[in-house]
Amino acid sequence: MDKEYEKKVGKYSIDQIEAHPFWNKDFSIKVCKTMDYLMCETAMKFAKDAEKEKTVYCSTEEVNRLLIDKMNSGFGKDVFKLNVKTDNKYLQIKCKVGKCPFSVWLKYKTAPNGDVFDLTVFRFIIEGHDPCAHIEEYEKKTF
Repeated sequence: MDKEYEKKVGKYSIDQIEAHPFWNKDFSIKVCKTMDYLMCETAMKFAKDAEKEKTVYCSTEEVNRLLIDKMNSGFGKDVFKLNVKTDNKYLQIKCKVGKCPFSVWLKYKTAPNGDVFDLTVFRFIIEGHDPCAHIEEYEKKTF
């Protein structure tokens, strides 16, 4: 990151975020109009490839094994989870850090018995993570 860039993300400077123990070499800060996000291209590549290739997952277990596990390994930490509430038209891959807005939507079909099948990555709602939320979560679990 350019040292001339003095912008803060929440209460942290970019230098403080990059020096924090949770930081991974694959992370970058993406500057947006409303909020600056922590991006992990390595983790997102798996989801973007699944969308581009129109990969169909047979079950939520397959999504966890073939997509979310790879995304977690790319992030370097176990942060992604599949939100399996089926009360709307989409399932979501969310970040386990409570205040983090990361969200990817998946379309799915439902069998008569309620089982979910034919899941596909549908839309990237928020591709980045809130670095402040990740630092706060890290410090809660570390100290």
